[in-house]
Amino acid sequence: MRVVSFTDSHEFTTVPLNALRKQFSADGRRVVFTVSDRQGSGAPRLGLVLIDLAGGTVTRVGRDTADHLFPAISPDGRQIAYARRLAGVDDGLWLVNSDGSAPRRIAPAVAGRATYVYGWTPDAKGIGFDNIGVEASYAVIEVASGKVAGFSGFLPLWYGAPAAWRSSGSPAFVAGFVDQPPQQLGEYRIEVGDAPGGPQRVLVRESDHFVMLGAPRWNPTSDEILYRRLITQLRAEFYVVRASGGAPKRVPLAAQPYLAEWTPGGDAIVYIAQSPSTTSYAGVSVHAAARDGSGDREILSLPDGGIADLVAFRYQER
Repeated sequence: MRVVSFTDSHEFTTVPLNALRKQFSADGRRVVFTVSDRQGSGAPRLGLVLIDLAGGTVTRVGRDTADHLFPAISPDGRQIAYARRLAGVDDGLWLVNSDGSAPRRIAPAVAGRATYVYGWTPDAKGIGFDNIGVEASYAVIEVASGKVAGFSGFLPLWYGAPAAWRSSGSPAFVAGFVDQPPQQLGEYRIEVGDAPGGPQRVLVRESDHFVMLGAPRWNPTSDEILYRRLITQLRAEFYVVRASGGAPKRVPLAAQPYLAEWTPGGDAIVYIAQSPSTTSYAGVSVHAAARDGSGDREILSLPDGGIADLVAFRYQER
């Protein structure tokens, strides 16, 4: 019998709160998790589990004595990138084949920092990652050559996914950046580019240095970008701006939003609503609305609150 259960895993350390997050394959048929697996009376190991959603099979991937964090499956489904920690010490960026074979390190650790994996580039040739210290940035490593190049600016990493790629079109990359470490006051911007180390173009500037811009999402069918203007933990707004330029337009939503995403057709938005009386990490329902905010309706009530990215999975087989 296989058992998958949920446990709280809020890590207030040098890594983001959604440290134990899931990643789907491009076809949506498989998902990789970091799971807690207690062996005997020793400390739990954080390992990788690959779940075939269609067939129901669950496979442990690359089991060893280290912790495997922040997994991201490649767009072609062949490899999984992850950060490895041995006895609590960062061991860099690693790759393993999805069948568990050939684990290898492709980027070394940096003393005093923690490796974090953002995900793959759409062509499966590069991996977005960073060695996080006080601040977070975004670099891409070429899997074949090991060459690393970074985008300029710091990321407001702690409040949702900070960057996104699209599979075709130019620009290809969008992120919310700040011009100095987020712990200090700086100007937040939504910027686009095609490749790390290349030119970046500012689409939106935020004059209020206490307000964060981030959590961008490409529209699947156009050059529109949905992004969040985070005013406080209990107050956020979402806007749409075109990569080709123009003034951003606010999406008026009936409930207080925290995270939002386009529907596959790009004609509507799905978002997590939060309770105004709790912290920003306590989603209470999922809503859908048209791109202009009309037709807003609740489609799911979340029991006990919580957002999926803030939940760890514990897997047992017996």
